Amino acid sequence: INSRPVMSEDEARRIFKQIVAAIEYAHSKGVAHRDLKLDNILLDNDGGKLKALVADWGFATYFNPSDRALADAIGSLPYASPEL
Repeated sequence: INSRPVMSEDEARRIFKQIVAAIEYAHSKGVAHRDLKLDNILLDNDGGKLKALVADWGFATYFNPSDRALADAIGSLPYASPEL
């Protein structure tokens, strides 16, 4: 995504929906990515239409949806929230 020129709002909306759908699917299977950032979103030009791919699942872990939050903080520190 970083290397692409500016995209239209419609194309950006379609890509964003794909990313949200991928994370929603992972969460429905009890998997948390834990390092979601721009560097981990890849774009594939599939037949002229861009397709978003969520990459780098190295920090992923299983979680129990009834828990409020995961106990350990992990991921890229520059992208972490201030409270971490």
